[in-house]
Amino acid sequence: MVLPGASVFLACPLCGGGFRALSAGVKCPRGHNFDFSRSGYLNLLPVNRKHSREPGDSKEMVAARRSFLEAGYYSRVSDAVNAAVAAALAGMPSGREAVVLDVGCGEGYYLARLSDFLGAGVFLGLDISKPAISEAARNHRRGNILWAVAGAKKLPVGDGKAAVIVSVFSPRDFGEFHRVLARGGSLVTVTPAENHLISLRRLLYDDVFPMAADEKDRGEFSRYFIKADSICLDYETNVGGKEAVRNLIGMTPYSWKTPREKLAAARELHSLSVEVAVNVTVLSRRD
Repeated sequence: MVLPGASVFLACPLCGGGFRALSAGVKCPRGHNFDFSRSGYLNLLPVNRKHSREPGDSKEMVAARRSFLEAGYYSRVSDAVNAAVAAALAGMPSGREAVVLDVGCGEGYYLARLSDFLGAGVFLGLDISKPAISEAARNHRRGNILWAVAGAKKLPVGDGKAAVIVSVFSPRDFGEFHRVLARGGSLVTVTPAENHLISLRRLLYDDVFPMAADEKDRGEFSRYFIKADSICLDYETNVGGKEAVRNLIGMTPYSWKTPREKLAAARELHSLSVEVAVNVTVLSRRD
């Protein structure tokens, strides 16, 4: 089940050694082996790095996000990511198969569409949530995608092995991203712009403020990356149907950070017009 060449770019999360492909999984020179699950993913998250019993998004959040995304409400975000990654790969030296990482890939919507868009290449989807990766492996079976449970702090990938890293609404460790990217590699991020989902937030909270840029991110990425390109994608979409509105709420932290009365009222809405406002940024690796 291991992708051709997967053992070349993966690294053991326990010792950092390279992997040898086995029929049921992978094994490093020190004897650490990891088997595929029934649904087809690798669990490369050591127990001592979990920090909680079930880290990452819950099964309920994953199901809500999958239903919402598959309905196409964020397809324009996915299209913008596809275009940015294609442009970044076009600037890479040719001669070897490109490895693209989606760190914090969730249930796999963006990476599956990216692999279909690009066609060629090896794709690795990583997320700390076991329910998310299990969903991705079951629903997005591709011959060129490997799904694995892993955190962003210590990626199970060798130094300089990735051509492009994608991070969509996910935690970012810029130092670790710099380590696994090849010279000339790029990081493509999607982050909320000021008015992202502001109409939903106004329904749920009395005091609503524009989304603010993370100042820590700004200082952190400048040590490792140079901003190459950035676009602000801003459009309105009508979320139609009570189930779709509930999925939108359920896939976000708002589902457990909102006062009960306001949450209950929002969940009864039959439609909601929301603003999708995101920044799609391409960062070039400092060599």
